[in-house]
Amino acid sequence: MNLLFEFVFSVNNQLKIKNMSTTAGLSMLNAYKVVDCTHTMDAQTFTFMNSPIETELFPSDNYGEPGGYLKAQFTLGCDVGTHIDTGAHFFPESNSVTDYTIEEMVAPGVVIDVTAKVEASLETE
Repeated sequence: MNLLFEFVFSVNNQLKIKNMSTTAGLSMLNAYKVVDCTHTMDAQTFTFMNSPIETELFPSDNYGEPGGYLKAQFTLGCDVGTHIDTGAHFFPESNSVTDYTIEEMVAPGVVIDVTAKVEASLETE
């Protein structure tokens, strides 16, 4: 049987894994609009204080053969891409991200399309 896995981080950062059937998983995904926020990160990606982004690959001795594998290790600072800065990011006694529930992290959103305005602005420069 094919399984999908739902990974959920609890407030105390413990990873909980709940498996579900393919049918249940696809049903869950169809209930929401999925937005791909993929962003490629490499050595030219902006990082706060120029912290490096590094990728290191570790192939097994039998990589490409049955039982072989390729493991990747990514190293990057905490301020890369979309992230949450809480008070603890700047003040030692302030709230950390673990002090908030996931419900406190979700709010209604609005998309404001300014594509035409930006394109018009670029034409006048």
